[in-house]
Amino acid sequence: LFFGENLMHNVVNKFQLNQERRSKILNFLADGEYWTTAENVKLLLAVNQITYARRLLNSMCNDGIISKKNISFGGKLSQNFYLITQDGLDFLGCDERLKDIKLSYQTAHHNENVQKLKIIALTLCDGWKSEIQLKRECDFASYPDSLLTINNIKISIELQRNIYNRASFEKKISKVLRDIYSNNFDKILYICCDNLKSVELKKLFQTINFVKNSRFEDVILQAKDKEKFSFIDFENFEEHIKNENNF
Repeated sequence: LFFGENLMHNVVNKFQLNQERRSKILNFLADGEYWTTAENVKLLLAVNQITYARRLLNSMCNDGIISKKNISFGGKLSQNFYLITQDGLDFLGCDERLKDIKLSYQTAHHNENVQKLKIIALTLCDGWKSEIQLKRECDFASYPDSLLTINNIKISIELQRNIYNRASFEKKISKVLRDIYSNNFDKILYICCDNLKSVELKKLFQTINFVKNSRFEDVILQAKDKEKFSFIDFENFEEHIKNENNF
């Protein structure tokens, strides 16, 4: 009898844990993300096996609260992306009507990495808005990939995978400064990955001393402007956020 009661207790606990995890995934998707991957769900739930994340996501697909979309990256490479459905939003009691979610192979890898940054950040602080949320809420000269708030400091998050050409970077810097002095955010953090190291981007940044303002006039970059820009590599993001949090 004791064995039977213990077995039933374990089954109930496992069921409750799965329900809590399903709820966590659904709320994460509804909070400005709308899609995810099994790899990111593994990170979100802090579980060891990606096969568990896939099984859980597939069960949610079977219930109609999320859907699965396969995106091909060329050749034999493809990946499954999981998107919240209108039934999923309704289940959470959201008034929102689901808009068309565009995913393509050109942006999927970039966006997946940005979402990883969010998952890491939310274990350390509270305050992250996705690019989708930002575009719906206000106007920016330079839309961040995300906006992170720590200790009331708003940080524009830019994931950069390739080096800028000089002219493009100068335009970006000008737009970023316009946002900073319009109080859209306080500073910007470039997070470099894939084909780019932070030391390369920082080196290019340090050679830029003039940018064009909105009237296309040359403006000198002051030291107070340059200190608004930071550059790190992807693997150092968690440590950087911890340092910001203890500032």
